[in-house]
Amino acid sequence: MKHNFKHLNIWKLSIELADEIYVITDTFPRNEEFGLKSQIRRCAVSVASNIAEGSSRSSTKDFNRFLEISLGSLYELQTQLIISGNRNYFEFSTTEQIENKITELQRMISGFQKKFNTIKSLFFSLCSLILKNKIIYGYIKRRGIPNQTNSCKRNFQY
Repeated sequence: MKHNFKHLNIWKLSIELADEIYVITDTFPRNEEFGLKSQIRRCAVSVASNIAEGSSRSSTKDFNRFLEISLGSLYELQTQLIISGNRNYFEFSTTEQIENKITELQRMISGFQKKFNTIKSLFFSLCSLILKNKIIYGYIKRRGIPNQTNSCKRNFQY
């Protein structure tokens, strides 16, 4: 089940988050160029990248795995922002704003996963029901019960 990632709200919000992270980390001290600054940026980019890569996968299970990786990157990003805040690399109000966006994105990705799993579950339930009805129809057909056979043919066109 492939998705166009550019139409997914979780991807759009993760791109906004990455852009904000780049702006915020521009103010980091020079000595963090290859340390925390680089790690935070890679983490933010990873969220959107994993959503995009997962959307190209043909199975829901694969896509879900990439969504899990995106969630992991968000938790990692939260941790790194706390460390940056503790070192006074940016103001508390900025941290709070980004933290809210991260939390919202975590909720959205989790909700998207639940929706996926619900659809998958409904699909398998429907397949199971169809299979059971085919088996019942075959049984009725073999037994030659005319009234029920006609009813099955009307309700379940194969």
